[in-house]
This record gives sequence, C-alpha cells and structure tokens, in this order.
Amino acid sequence: MKKQLTAQYSLEKRCRELERRLKLEIDKRKKAERQLVESRQVIHQFLDALPDIFNIYDIQSKEYTICNRYLYEYLGYTFEEWKTLATEHSVHPHDLAQVQAGINFMYTTPNGEKRNTIYRLKNKEGKWRWIQSRNAIFKRNVEGQPEQVLEILQDITEIKQTQAELEQLQQLYKAVADNIPNGSVVIVDEALRFLMAEGPLLVQQGIDKEIIKQKTIHDDLPNGNNWQLLISYFQKALLGEASRLEMPQGEFVFLIHILPIKNKQGEIFAAMAITQDIAALKVAERELAIKVRELAEKNQELQCYIESNKDLERFAYIAAHDLKEPIRSIISFTQILQNKYIHQLDANANVYFQHIINATHRMYLLIEGLLDYSRINEHTNPYQKVHTATILEKIKEDLYHSISIKGATIEYDVDKMPSFRADEVQIRSLFQNLIQNAIKFSSPERPPKVQIACEQHGNQWLFSVKDNGIGIEKEYHKQIFSIFKHLASADEGGGIGMGLAICKRIVERHDGKIWVDSTPNEGTTFWFTLPNIRNV
Repeated sequence: MKKQLTAQYSLEKRCRELERRLKLEIDKRKKAERQLVESRQVIHQFLDALPDIFNIYDIQSKEYTICNRYLYEYLGYTFEEWKTLATEHSVHPHDLAQVQAGINFMYTTPNGEKRNTIYRLKNKEGKWRWIQSRNAIFKRNVEGQPEQVLEILQDITEIKQTQAELEQLQQLYKAVADNIPNGSVVIVDEALRFLMAEGPLLVQQGIDKEIIKQKTIHDDLPNGNNWQLLISYFQKALLGEASRLEMPQGEFVFLIHILPIKNKQGEIFAAMAITQDIAALKVAERELAIKVRELAEKNQELQCYIESNKDLERFAYIAAHDLKEPIRSIISFTQILQNKYIHQLDANANVYFQHIINATHRMYLLIEGLLDYSRINEHTNPYQKVHTATILEKIKEDLYHSISIKGATIEYDVDKMPSFRADEVQIRSLFQNLIQNAIKFSSPERPPKVQIACEQHGNQWLFSVKDNGIGIEKEYHKQIFSIFKHLASADEGGGIGMGLAICKRIVERHDGKIWVDSTPNEGTTFWFTLPNIRNV
C-alpha cells in the first residue's frame, strides 16, 4: 500500500513538473509570438517610414511578398494588384530590354548582387513615371541560387522633368546668347558657381566657356576679366532684385542686366547676367547727339524760313490783291487816252499805247495767278466726294469756245473715272489747267487730242493727261513746275508760267505727286497721283 502511494505521489509530482514546464514553454512561445508580431509591426513601420517604394520579390512564386505604403501613394496600386503584376505589363516598352538585362545579370552573375536601373513605370492611371530602381539579392538557397530580391523604387519623375526643363532652358539661353550682337549670357547658382556661359562676347574677351564653367565668381579669370566686381549684384539677384549697369573695361563698354531665375514654384535657384558690348553704340550715341544738335539748329533755321516764307506769301497776297485795282485803272485810262487822242497822235504813239495796255494786262494776269497760287494753301475748301467724270464734263462746257476754235477732242472712259474725297474746286482747277495747256500748246500740223485715263494703284489713283501737241524738251521737265517759269513768250502764245506751278501745289496739298513724260513734236503726258480717300 505504501509503495502504491509513493508511486502515485511520484507520478503526480512529475505531472506537476510537466505542467509547469509546459506552461513555461507556452508562455515562452506566446512571448516569442508577441515579439514576432511587434517586430513585424516595427519592420512595417520602418518600411512605411522610408520615402521610397520598398518591395521583396520571390523568384520562385513570381510574387511580391512585402511592400510598403508608398506603392499606393506613388503608383496607385494596392498590394494585391501589385504582387502579381508582370514586368512586361508595367515597364515602358522602350525600357523593357534594359530592365530584363539588369535582372538577368543580377541572377546569373556571382558579383551581380546589386543593380541600379532607371526606367519608366506605368501607374494605375496609365501614366508613365520615371523610376530609379536599386535591386539586391535578399536571400539565396543552399545551392547559392537567388530566391528573393529586395527592390527600392524611387520616383524621380520630377527630377527628370526638371532636368529636361533645365536642358531646354540652357538651349534657349544658348540660342539667345548666340544671337545677341557682341553679347553673352552667364548663369550662376546659389554658390556663385558658373552653370552656363555662352555668347560671342566671351570669344572676344578671350574666355574659354568650358574653363569658366569649372570656376566661381570668386576666381580670377584669364585676360583680366574680373567678375568679382559683380558679386554684390549677383547676390541681390539671388534675393530677387534685378540690376542694370554699365561697366567700362578697356576697349569694351559693357551693358549688363543681372536677373533672378525662378523655377515653376516661384523659387529663385540661379542668377543670370546678360551682357552686351555697347562701345560702338556709345560712339554712335555721341555722333547722334551731335547730329541731333545740328538738326535742331537746321530745324530752327527752317522754321525761321517757313515763317519768313509765310509772311512773304501773306505779303504777296495782300500786295497782289491791292495792286489789281490800280492796274485796272492804268488799263482803263490808257484806253481812254488812246481813244480820245487817236487822231492827234502818229502811228508810233498808238503802238506805244498798245504796248502799255498789253504789258499792264499781262501784269494783271500775273497778279491773278499769284493770288490763285497763294489761295491753294491759305483758302481751302472742306473735302467732299468728287466725281471725276462730272468735273470733266463741266470743264468741256467751260472750254467750249477754245475746243471749237482748235477742233480739239477730249477723250476719257466715263466708267473708269473714279470718285473720291478731295477739294473739288482745286481738283477742277488741276484738270482745267492741264487740259488748257494741251489745247494751247497744240501742234499746227494736227488738231489737239487730249486723252485722260486713270488706274488704281493700292490706295492711290494714278491719272494721266496725254496730248499730241508740240512736246517739251527733257531739260525743261522739272523747270516747268516752278512759279513764273514758261517756255514760250506771251507773243508766241505762252502763258504767265503759273498753271503748272498751281497744278503741282494742288497735287502736293492732296499728298500726291506730279511728273511729266514728253517727246518734242509728238506730245506730252502729265502723270499725277491722288489718294483714294473714302472717308474723312
């Protein structure tokens, strides 16, 4: 009985020991499980704290086993969507061969446990993102074959875009610099390092643009080019303040604009100096200043001349107007004397009286012409619609007597005669003077024939008045438009030398030009332009 009790006690003791050990083991395992869970939580928290996408890829199952939260934030994929996504479906077709070659190299090369690759990856929205991938063998089997790969994917899309924009910016600045006459463009960063130096002015200064890119503004440059004088201006530009200055240096005179350069976010990241050698411009400015002073003096003289000319015109108008009545009186009293004493005077006296009357009448005509000439600018009429065909018909009526005596014909196409806005009285005087000249200076061998034509040239009308008269020698083509210039005497049927001068002044007052083509004994064509003014 005692033996049985002893055996039972011993068994119970062993059971209690086993139970204690089992409990300790369970507690130990629970603690290990808690530690494992906590470790996993720490690992996940650590992975989620990384600024990049973190993956572990299992080669055998071809699935991702671990991935942090940035997968979703950067690419938009959930872990379930990502873990089975095939490379050929996510990598850009142009980059696929490069990525596959990198993977094969890492799997098959003993020392290829690490690999960096840059490629484009499609996000869930279908947009391509630039990725820098850093891969490493995470686990190998007993034979040394890779089983798992660790991947860290960094989204460098913005960096690539910035690089592309910077390249475009540099190309733009280079194009600008190359096309600035005697100029250059220099860009420095916040540390005042030269980032870019382009332009023909650098060559003129003896600066190698490749050497300057290795230096800062603080460094001395060859050939005495000292950018240190500009340090304060570059520093102001990096703070957002633009500067403009002129800086003489030897044979050069530099005009320098120093400006801040900002990125898309409006942040200043560099400063730019646009420089141009304006030494030649400075010389030109001094010469221009001299010319301006000379021109001002000439202009002052011209103004005095214009005022004097206006005073002379006013005097001539007043004098001519006041002389008309005395001249009429001379003609009248001379005729009275001639008629009263005609039987008491000899033949010579009558000839003298006739010379007095003719000369006085000619003086009267000169005064009338001078008054007409003065009135062109002093006494003008408002512009109104002028019908050329109607004016020509009225002139034919006014000149009916002269036309009939000479047997003249005046030809024009009514449908081609334009209408435009002008001073109607002066336009009528213009045509009448030209037609009267054509009839007056006709050839004795044939009846006068006057042809009037018109064509539109842009915003002007080009008129021609052509006759078959005696013509004009070429040496007189300019002279005939001067006041009191005529080629025939009064006795030979010449005028007083005012008609063509009046025509020229009327045309110029309407912003046109007048000229002549003529062949002696064949005829003359007067050309003139008048603006095609539709509205005033």
